[in-house]
Amino acid sequence: MGIYTYSPEEVDLIIAGYRVTGWNSIAVSRTSKAFTMVRGIRGKNTRVRHKDSSAVIFIDVIRTSPVNTVFSAVVRDDLIYGTGRLDILLKDKNGQSLFMSNEAYIDGYPDDAFTAELNNRRWTITCQTTSEWNIAGSEKAQESLFSNITNSIGNAVDSFME
Repeated sequence: MGIYTYSPEEVDLIIAGYRVTGWNSIAVSRTSKAFTMVRGIRGKNTRVRHKDSSAVIFIDVIRTSPVNTVFSAVVRDDLIYGTGRLDILLKDKNGQSLFMSNEAYIDGYPDDAFTAELNNRRWTITCQTTSEWNIAGSEKAQESLFSNITNSIGNAVDSFME
């Protein structure tokens, strides 16, 4: 048994080659369910698989963060030139959680409020498709059973040959 650890410093969010730092939270959700149950007339149910892999990412950053300036420039250029397609990588380096899309765009400018308190801005990124999506704990990748067996056989042969 290991000790599993989560550290926000070990989570990388890279958007179009830009490493986003200083975020307060990142949330990712699919826009549709993977499966929908269809009820049969005689009590026999089945399911329908949906191939839609689109997702939405919400990124909360403090209003003083330079990320706001970068994202604003991306939105501005997208509005003028239509150049808003982004590649996204979200990876927890302490585990195996991974999210990737190469068809994403920032939805637009976030709502903004000027208050007496320091507040967040929430940016919304839509991913038309996802190329990778793996939700895992903070465990490191384990060797496969096949690799373990192959290594054991190799070690046994090596010790027999000595």
